[in-house]
Amino acid sequence: MQILHRKTIATPLGSMLAIATDDGICSLEFTDMQNKSVEIKASSEAINESDDSIMLFNDLEVQLSEYFEGKRKSFELKFVMIGTEFQKKVWTSLMDLQYGEVSSYIAQAELLGSRDAIRAVAAANGSNRLLIVVPCHRIIGLRGDLTGYRGGLYRKKYLLALEARHSGKTFQTELFTN
Repeated sequence: MQILHRKTIATPLGSMLAIATDDGICSLEFTDMQNKSVEIKASSEAINESDDSIMLFNDLEVQLSEYFEGKRKSFELKFVMIGTEFQKKVWTSLMDLQYGEVSSYIAQAELLGSRDAIRAVAAANGSNRLLIVVPCHRIIGLRGDLTGYRGGLYRKKYLLALEARHSGKTFQTELFTN
């Protein structure tokens, strides 16, 4: 059994639970989420603190704080994506979206080579365990509407507004006025 390390981190959007292996951070989710990863539920008995995990969590906490202050546009962390090859491909494509930039599920599916894969792309985004770090919140509906976000639509709205404010980019105002 692989040792899992965990830490709860306070953010302006609520507490987040970070889980790491010795290879890097593998999960960052809000503690109030209903459908937490199976690994998180199973990890409650496999907790260990090591110098490496403390450093990983310190880096994560500092970088999240900088992100919420508008000072950090991307994350420089050691992390591990746990999923299928297709999911990893989808999540990696999210990393190409610049801070303050949005895209749609259809555009993401086309970028990955198949417009027909839109449902699979949406499902993969919904399975992202590294919220904020792997920016699935930057995917919106084709018409600019807010679509699902595992952390809650109010959090997605907050993250998009934060990035718009600090990037100088503008979005459709209806995203942020309701």
